[in-house]
Amino acid sequence: SEMETTTLAESGCHDYSFSQEVSNPDRLRITELWESMDALKAHFATPHMATFNAALADRPPRSMTLKVHELGAELELPS
Repeated sequence: SEMETTTLAESGCHDYSFSQEVSNPDRLRITELWESMDALKAHFATPHMATFNAALADRPPRSMTLKVHELGAELELPS
């Protein structure tokens, strides 16, 4: 989508994707990986984010849950 492409081009964005659950097609997930909280805050101030928020306002979801997690170092999968 245009939102994905534009967001992935932002400084500090390492991953940004939309997915629909197979077992619950009414559930849409947006997964994001940002270099820092400052990079995420800058994303919220972009014109494409304003367009996205306007689209949500026109067709609001029945519910929405937002969670932010801070990740530690990437580790090797144990064998």
